[in-house]
Amino acid sequence: MKFSRKEAILLISSVVGSAGSALLAGCTGLTGVRKPTRVQEETSVPGIGRDTTAQPAKLLDPSKPPSGNFDLSRWKLTLPDVQEIQPSVLSNGYIHQDWFYTDRETGGMVFVAPNLGKTTRNSQYTRCELREMLDPSAGASALSNNWVTSTSSEAVKSRAGGVDGTLRAMLRIDRVSISGESAKIGRVIVGQIHGPETEVIRLYYHKRPSDAKGAVYFGAEDLNNKTTWVEILGGPRALNPVHGISLGQTWSYEIKLTGLQMTVNVIPEGRSPVTVTYYIPAGYNDKYLYFKAGAYNQNNADTTPDQSDHVKVTFFSLEHTHP
Repeated sequence: MKFSRKEAILLISSVVGSAGSALLAGCTGLTGVRKPTRVQEETSVPGIGRDTTAQPAKLLDPSKPPSGNFDLSRWKLTLPDVQEIQPSVLSNGYIHQDWFYTDRETGGMVFVAPNLGKTTRNSQYTRCELREMLDPSAGASALSNNWVTSTSSEAVKSRAGGVDGTLRAMLRIDRVSISGESAKIGRVIVGQIHGPETEVIRLYYHKRPSDAKGAVYFGAEDLNNKTTWVEILGGPRALNPVHGISLGQTWSYEIKLTGLQMTVNVIPEGRSPVTVTYYIPAGYNDKYLYFKAGAYNQNNADTTPDQSDHVKVTFFSLEHTHP
């Protein structure tokens, strides 16, 4: 698969010195993965800064349902039994005692997706995941529930609910799968930009049972379903990445698409932002896009005796904006 020079540009910002050198050293030796081209001086990230993951952006109330702490009026929820909870219900106190509820200690919004369960069309994996709905009153299939790139045609822009977009979240990975096929153990997607048939980005957390910390990376699809893997804190084949994120550790991410330029920022708790810039294919112009966030399990096998293996993710903040 060929990329233009513009599409192939990857920039990464991290801590300079020994920490930055170690990060780059941990990225070597991987094939089929896009690697950062240089380390830059640490830069501030609009809306996300150093140490901002130490505490939630606002005080969350553990006694309230998720909609009491989060604005869910422009999201719908897909459950692991493929039931869809529409915005009007979701934003009116909805909970599911097993899959979607409020953490009793922190007030965070909890998503649980088992290895085994029903799957949506064109997927092999279960999910407990939010789907952005910019115009929910228009119906689930309305084009106005989606957004487009600012480099799209004016006719397409006029039918969309927004132009360009930013998804910000603060979260914690509480559990990943520990059984099943070795290549699938420990993987979960926590944020996406989805198109009509392909995904502009899938943001992964990936921790194997033998790893002390998990890697964070993303897969970016072209319009032919070909995926480019891009390292942030380790990659899909990184074993125990030294600069990875531990289970139970709070971290933040920001996914921003402006025209064809996508910027992904990841901030582990107490550390500086790591930033990757990636140019998506021009074929995404005039395509209707939407954000997704939650727990999209990437393991569909369970070898535990009680078949109870699952992933669990807690969000402490979630924001989607369109300029």
